[in-house]
Amino acid sequence: MRLAVFAALRWECRAVLSHLRQPTRESIDGTGVWRGRAGDHEVWLVQTGVGPERAERSARRILNREAFDLCLSTGCAGALAEGLMPGAVVIATDVVLGEQRHSIPSQWSEQIEDRCRVGELQHQRGTFFCSPRVLATQNDKAAARRSSGAIAVEMEGGGIATAAAAFAVPFAAVRTILDSASADLPESGDLMNPESGGLNWRRTVRQLASPSRVGQLLNLGIGMRAAERSLNRFFKIYFA
Repeated sequence: MRLAVFAALRWECRAVLSHLRQPTRESIDGTGVWRGRAGDHEVWLVQTGVGPERAERSARRILNREAFDLCLSTGCAGALAEGLMPGAVVIATDVVLGEQRHSIPSQWSEQIEDRCRVGELQHQRGTFFCSPRVLATQNDKAAARRSSGAIAVEMEGGGIATAAAAFAVPFAAVRTILDSASADLPESGDLMNPESGGLNWRRTVRQLASPSRVGQLLNLGIGMRAAERSLNRFFKIYFA
């Protein structure tokens, strides 16, 4: 199976990369790509950058060059449904971006769910809401839940799904929860380089001047570690 895996952030890519045999890295029109093998899969791992527009551009560059059996969007997500805690796996049945709704054939979401059962990973299937901005507050998350019916929010899947549809390639999405629906995040849009996904340390240090932001940053770090561990476990099972 020839698989294109798309993730925005370097730590999200790391969870996939650790399971590839002898990966090689290259740049395709400015998009970073690792190529390797895992089990019976030939895997292209693509770091898209943050946001649906960057993700769509990156996916189109790759799909315009090569043919794939499946496009898989992965990484972290924020919970919109109550009860989803950091580290839980969420599997998309469809992805909403603006007025568009990309449905995912059940064979792909069920295949991913089967892998979660094998690995005894806590998981839930449902709609993903693809947002162009970070939903940092409980109110933002609740509004997205009401408008979309989604269980989780992320920022790239809708763009990747749009590109996959344009090239008639099947699309699926699996992510791990970074923050619960009741958690407030630091206003982190300006803390992250949207191209590389790396932290802007100067702006991050400024957040430490506020005691409430310190707690939010600590919780974000704890959630990130839980999300990365689960993502790593998932791909170990998925590629087995």
